[in-house]
Order: sequence, then structure tokens, then C-alpha cells
Amino acid sequence: MVTINNVHLGLGFASLFQMKNKKYIGIELGYHYAPYDASSKVLTPIQSNYGSVEVFFRF
Repeated sequence: MVTINNVHLGLGFASLFQMKNKKYIGIELGYHYAPYDASSKVLTPIQSNYGSVEVFFRF
């Protein structure tokens, strides 16, 4: 087992919409940067930057 020290930076935007009473639905768009290639201990290439989309509910 090998431990890799790394930094994960992220930037995101989320929005929440009221559906009914106290129920909400939300969406979040995010950008993530984690420079895995900075470590020589990583044997397989891992992409450093990626985006994400999340849908969430609050009730």
C-alpha cells in the first residue's frame, strides 16, 4: 500500500428551488482539480481536472 499526499481544489455553483411546502430540489455544477500526476508513486495516469453535476433533494 502506498500513501500519496495530494491537494484537491474545487469550485462550484449550487442553486436550490422550492417545490412544495418545505421540500426543495437543487443542482450543483463543479470543477475539480487534483494533480495526481505530481507524485511519482502513481503507476497509472489519472486525469487531474474534471467537472461534476449533482442533483440533490432537501425535505
